[in-house]
Amino acid sequence: FFSPCFSRERGVRGPTSHSLPMAGNVELPVGTVLLLCCSGLALALPCGHPLQVAPRGQVETRTIPSPLAYAPPLIPPCRESFWLPRTHKTVLHLRGGGEGVPPSRESTLVLFDIDGTLTAPRNVVTPDVLAFLEKLRSKVSIGVVGGSDMAKAQEQLGSDYVSLFDYAFSENGLVAFRQGEALESASLREHLGEANLRRIIDWTLTYLARLDIPVKRGTFIEFRSGLLNISPIGRNCNRSERDAFEAYDREHRVRADMVKAMQDEFGDLQLTYSVGGQISFDVFPKGWDKTYCLRHIPEETYQRILFFGDKCDPGGNDWEIFADPRTEGHKVQSPEETVSMCSKLFG
Repeated sequence: FFSPCFSRERGVRGPTSHSLPMAGNVELPVGTVLLLCCSGLALALPCGHPLQVAPRGQVETRTIPSPLAYAPPLIPPCRESFWLPRTHKTVLHLRGGGEGVPPSRESTLVLFDIDGTLTAPRNVVTPDVLAFLEKLRSKVSIGVVGGSDMAKAQEQLGSDYVSLFDYAFSENGLVAFRQGEALESASLREHLGEANLRRIIDWTLTYLARLDIPVKRGTFIEFRSGLLNISPIGRNCNRSERDAFEAYDREHRVRADMVKAMQDEFGDLQLTYSVGGQISFDVFPKGWDKTYCLRHIPEETYQRILFFGDKCDPGGNDWEIFADPRTEGHKVQSPEETVSMCSKLFG
């Protein structure tokens, strides 16, 4: 499927030209060249969007190269092509587009990550961002979806943050509120069972005890309603220790190596491992990533759902909802970029 949204031109060029619908499946001839043409107001793609080509029997993911990696509304003149596999027919899945839908509270929902999107990592939201959210909510419906528990969301967004949004999701949507009213929640303990939970926790504590890193503090495992949050340094570290571990982890891949070891150890449990923030990663059942929150949003409610997040690459905790065909994903790196991009989109 194609997760970016299109503006005026979209097409496939091969021996002949074909028009692509805004939704549905299109079967392309073997060896077709997919040309993404940009001239004037041709194609609008947010930065870093993936192009996903799904041949029968496998899924191949590519990242759109630099000529098309830019933030709208700037559209450079360019022409880029991608070869589809020659060995078999390919089905290209296109998500229904919503770019022609005028933004309104009834038609459009904008979902935000918290860390790195509405706030700096583990910092408190600024008055400017709160004012931006209030203004945006007068134009479209808004929601927030975080991987942390509700208490941490309250620390960052305020004790009454649920009232600031039409939808408020913590723990990827396992704890959910709509218009301030609590919705049905799910339980990791019930899903996995106590024996499997104990198996994961015992293994994790043993691994961390043997792990050689410069600093260790406390709260290495945090049990939440729908996930385990694991931090090699410990969540009790201070700000400078957090920043130092993030730099150390970039070089030594502490979290990535631990995730690989857990994948090998617990392959029978069908778990997902999602790296987010500076010091930790989440462990939860497959399907319990941030796309879980979409279960609480009836499909017919909105014609367009946008998501803004910072950890949008594969393995990041925003990746699944960013790439989901039900959303239009936008990758940002700071609250300032979030405000700027939304201002361009919605005024």
